[in-house]
This record gives sequence, C-alpha cells and structure tokens, in this order.
Amino acid sequence: MDRIRIKKALTDQHKAYRSHIEHFWQNAKFIADPPSIQSFVKVGNEDVEVVITEDLIRRVLDFGDRPEDPTGYPARMVKGCFYRMGYTGHVNETNFSKANLSRPYKFYTKCWKRNLELTLKKNSMK
Repeated sequence: MDRIRIKKALTDQHKAYRSHIEHFWQNAKFIADPPSIQSFVKVGNEDVEVVITEDLIRRVLDFGDRPEDPTGYPARMVKGCFYRMGYTGHVNETNFSKANLSRPYKFYTKCWKRNLELTLKKNSMK
C-alpha cells in the first residue's frame, strides 16, 4: 500500500457532511483558464470563495508526481493489469466481462458498480 500514489486519498478519513458537499456543488462552476472549479461556501455569516485546481489536488492528496506526468495508461499496460487480476477472458475484445475476473476483483467491481448506480440514481432524483 505504501507504494501507490493514492494511498493518502484511500486511507485518510475526514468527516464530510452531505449538506456541505451539496451546497458546494450547487454553487460550483468550471473556470476554463486556468482550469479549476470555483464555488462559494458559507463560513459563519460570510461567503468564502473556494477554488480547486489540479495542483491543489496533487498537493493535498500527496500524489508525489508532477503535472507533466501522464494521466492515461497504455493499452498494453491495462491488459497486463487485467491478467494480473486473474482475468480469464480475451483482453483484445472491446468489452471486458466481470464474470472473467477472479473472485476478489469480481467483488470489488460489484461494489464500485453499486456505488456508481446509487450515486447516479440519487443525482437523477434532484
């Protein structure tokens, strides 16, 4: 776990209140130059501007990389990772099947899928 860049993001725990997050995203807007997300949050009786940039995310989450590092991965590397996860299907096909993963990764993908479904469902109800 110490070798992966997102260790801090996975292991640090902070309380995040749903009302605060919803308020942030209701007031958020994307700024193209420089690329960032800007929102206003209420602190006491005053509105405070919050600007989130890629540099801020890299620093706070302690990724240990540089902005010029790649954020995408070559297809060959992705296919190799699937084989290391015990994937038994053909990695050259367009779609990957969860059924071809080993049991721990099958459970992991099921959890992620369920989480995304609940998030999408909750957002569509607004």
